[in-house]
Amino acid sequence: MHFTATFFDGFTTKAKQVEVTLHAWGLSLEPAIGEAYFEKIVWELNLIQSDGFNSHLVTKLYFGESQPYQSLECSNPLFYEALLLHYPGAKFNTNVYQFSLKNTSTLAGIFLVFIVLCASIYFYAIPLISGGLAATFPIKWEEQIGDKLYESLKNEEDIAIEKSKKLQQFYDELHFKTDYNIQTVYAESNVVNAFAMPGGHIVLYAGLFDKMDNYKELAGLLGHEFSHIELRHSTKDIFRTLSSYILLSLLFGDASGVVGAVAENADMIKRMAYSRSFELEADDNAYVLLQEQKINTQGLISLFEKLKQEEAASGIELPEFASSHPVTDDRITHINNKINNDQTVYQPQPKLEQLFIELKQLDQAKTDTTDSIN
Repeated sequence: MHFTATFFDGFTTKAKQVEVTLHAWGLSLEPAIGEAYFEKIVWELNLIQSDGFNSHLVTKLYFGESQPYQSLECSNPLFYEALLLHYPGAKFNTNVYQFSLKNTSTLAGIFLVFIVLCASIYFYAIPLISGGLAATFPIKWEEQIGDKLYESLKNEEDIAIEKSKKLQQFYDELHFKTDYNIQTVYAESNVVNAFAMPGGHIVLYAGLFDKMDNYKELAGLLGHEFSHIELRHSTKDIFRTLSSYILLSLLFGDASGVVGAVAENADMIKRMAYSRSFELEADDNAYVLLQEQKINTQGLISLFEKLKQEEAASGIELPEFASSHPVTDDRITHINNKINNDQTVYQPQPKLEQLFIELKQLDQAKTDTTDSIN
């Protein structure tokens, strides 16, 4: 019998998804689909323990003779039932809450309230507090987080140096005011995506740039991603996701602890999707930025509309972009309503147009070179 669970090795904060198998002698843990390979981990029954508060909602087990303990969390209610069925006499199946129910309903009620209170603090209060702290997080710490994530990205992606420089020239010409040191990066990949990192990095993939027809679309995209940085959306999401560890690090003034936790979970962070409210907020902020620079705001939505039309025509989803930036009809309608009521007189942007053309030429040169080699 197999169950998927989250495993912590006790030495780092990095979580691993594992497949748990129940045996007569204990549990075996192997990497789940999509996880990096590691050798099978064996937990003998006599060294498995719990905190005494397991339930159908979540089951948490610990393993080891002394600290730091390995730990396992599973929210599948069938896992809880399987443990009771397979190991009826095991000490880790002694549940404080169950024991209380057998003795007195009053005491059971107290424990139930305690459990609900603890769960509320863990799932709501701590993320809420951490999200608030993100708004006051020092920029220099945020830049350290972004630098760590970028180091991870450089090891995985083919960064185009000349195109990144040209993209940076294009961004600088937008003249967005900020305290961040914004750095743009062009990645040679067919992935249809772009994303912003905490502290100032904006990554554009060739697969998305290939979809663009004019400078207005690129200006709109960069305005949107810049807004995620300026409004600290990535940082807030990271704080909420890793809230418990980050909150403790901040309370003790440990910047390295925060940066380390982010670095260990870099892959998970890159896959995070922004909430609908964050996407709308970034859209609105980008719209204002383009207005201020007299750059036609139509580019903010024309690329999104183009991507949606391509999906509909081909029947092929664009999972990378859609998963991190959900392009919903109400977002497009929201911006269209702004455009329809906008009295701003937009001006031609010859410098942006020329830089866009030069970036396209660099992209075409790369394609031509590849074709000639093939």
